[in-house]
Amino acid sequence: MKSVTMLVLIAILFAFSAAATVGGVGAAVAPEFHFGLVKLAVCPRDTRLEYSEGNTLPYQDTRGLISNRTEVFISCVSKDGKRFEGKAFQTILAVVAFYFLVFITPAFLLSNLIINKRFSK
Repeated sequence: MKSVTMLVLIAILFAFSAAATVGGVGAAVAPEFHFGLVKLAVCPRDTRLEYSEGNTLPYQDTRGLISNRTEVFISCVSKDGKRFEGKAFQTILAVVAFYFLVFITPAFLLSNLIINKRFSK
């Protein structure tokens, strides 16, 4: 039973780390495509997801290094022009959750095959 728990925990850890990596990098490199994948989970029916970048602001980290940070605005816009603002965090979280489901499914299937093979002897 201990090995089954370990396999499940490894599958979850793999899926979460892969989802955070792929979802985070994907949202940074091709945001409109990745945000479009989760539009139905974020925006109400009959609205479109609108993505735009705003001001570039300087940012200084704890080591004193200065880099630029760009503001991101994600809104849902209805056909009559009504806007639902402040969807950035929800959209990024939905992208990571989407990729978690993408990676957890094969990880659980693989761990299930290993468990069944091990205990069927």
